[in-house]
Amino acid sequence: MFENFLLSEFSFPVKVIVSVTFDKLNDGAIGHFFEPTTIYNYPKIFVSINHFDVLLQELGEFDAVLNILRIFAHEIGHYLEYTSGYMGDNESSEIIADNYEDSLIQKFIDEVYYVYYD
Repeated sequence: MFENFLLSEFSFPVKVIVSVTFDKLNDGAIGHFFEPTTIYNYPKIFVSINHFDVLLQELGEFDAVLNILRIFAHEIGHYLEYTSGYMGDNESSEIIADNYEDSLIQKFIDEVYYVYYD
């Protein structure tokens, strides 16, 4: 559902490798975007769903799934920064990714997610 929504919203100008894992990520983060280190590599997005069971108990299915999708949307924000050629300092980069996350998730909720749960 989210994949189809993303593909209908924009094209991905550079292939990106996405990995969703039950493992904890290095530094305790729940999502990471990695720029390629050479022209022979692709950018990568990692999302950990290690905490999904806790979210499910605390928030219920609807919000637990949205929480995971928000993490993914945040990392897509970093990907879009990368493909646009803009990568500022860490603080401004996080603000941009946060704003993108908010707008993308709200659009997804309005156009797809609420419809699915009705």
